[in-house]
Amino acid sequence: MGIAVPDRLRPAAKILGRYKYVLIVIAVGLALILWPNAPPAEREPERSREGAGEWEESESLERRIEETLSEVSGVGRVSVLLTVKRDMETQYAENTDTKEKRQWAGGALQSYERDSRNAAVMRKDAGGGEQPLVISRIFPVYQGALVVCDGADDIKVRTRVTESVASLTGLGYDKITVVAMKPENGKE
Repeated sequence: MGIAVPDRLRPAAKILGRYKYVLIVIAVGLALILWPNAPPAEREPERSREGAGEWEESESLERRIEETLSEVSGVGRVSVLLTVKRDMETQYAENTDTKEKRQWAGGALQSYERDSRNAAVMRKDAGGGEQPLVISRIFPVYQGALVVCDGADDIKVRTRVTESVASLTGLGYDKITVVAMKPENGKE
């Protein structure tokens, strides 16, 4: 009980039957060659900093906004809190060195090895040290801002503070809240 093969395809079917195992090995070998060598997470570009560095960047901006707003007429003491939707990312240049090793036996691929190594591209800085070469920076995207200040009871001050924070962070007015600070003696 076999499969009925038309006469004109018998020679091809005979060859396929005779070399089916060789063809299977070749197909598997091609699949291994074309298969990516690293999971997607390993192929993503490196990030510039760990969470602590990004936190420091956000805190630095908060302090700079506080210093600037405290100079605005009517604001008084001020405290700023920014929430981050997407942290700052820095992508570095890399050199990739890939080595491939194939072993053939009897016309068939017996083994295949691929070794890739990534190394950061370094540049000299002004002090003579080396720094990684930056390809691009993606600045943080802020989700919202809370500003606590002495002058928030005055609508004009609240408006100036909201406009200032919006221009510095790219936030819409609806994402910025300005509230009054407790009096210095702690009594309301």
